[in-house]
Amino acid sequence: DERKRIRIEEEELKKQQEKKEREERDALEREETRKKEERARCEKEERERCEKEERLRRQREEREEGEAEELEREEREERKREEREKESREARAAYEAVQYQIEQEYERQRIFQNEQTEREKREANQAWQGSLKQTEEHENSQREFFLKPVRESFQPTTVEYGNIDKHSIIKTGKNLRTIAAIILRILIKAL
Repeated sequence: DERKRIRIEEEELKKQQEKKEREERDALEREETRKKEERARCEKEERERCEKEERLRRQREEREEGEAEELEREEREERKREEREKESREARAAYEAVQYQIEQEYERQRIFQNEQTEREKREANQAWQGSLKQTEEHENSQREFFLKPVRESFQPTTVEYGNIDKHSIIKTGKNLRTIAAIILRILIKAL
């Protein structure tokens, strides 16, 4: 009976020992699992941190590239604007030079036409004055002719006077035609 009791105690002790070992094993496994989970968590956090840093780095690079492209685009636009302004200035200068030449030519033509008109007016006036003078001389000579005594009117001077009279009439007609042509030219230019 004593042996049986001892055996039971040994078995009990053995069971306790096994239980203790099992608990220690379980504790070790739990600790190992906890460590693995901790490592996995740390690795995950590290991976997330690295991914976040990589994402931020890419965003920064993209932003810098975008800023560089924007700056380059602005510089291109500025160069184009300067070129357009330069072309515009050159075109304006060329236009002004041509315009100046046109204005100079116009002014020269205007002065020339004014001088020509004045000259034609003077010529017309001189012709008119000459015509008036001839008409006056003709009238005076006619008056003198009719005022002469009858006997003198039959002297040879009448033939001479008759020739003069015919000549002066023809000359007066030519002068009047010249005056009319000059006045007509002035009127056409005025229109």
